[in-house]
Amino acid sequence: IQPELITLDPSKLGQVDSITMEQKHQERVQRLVRI
Repeated sequence: IQPELITLDPSKLGQVDSITMEQKHQERVQRLVRI
């Protein structure tokens, strides 16, 4: 885990989490497009 991702600020944690979810979603879309 990268040090800058470790924070007690809920809003920052939420931003990181939503970015991660967005990346996972994009990966799924790209896989579906390749098939």
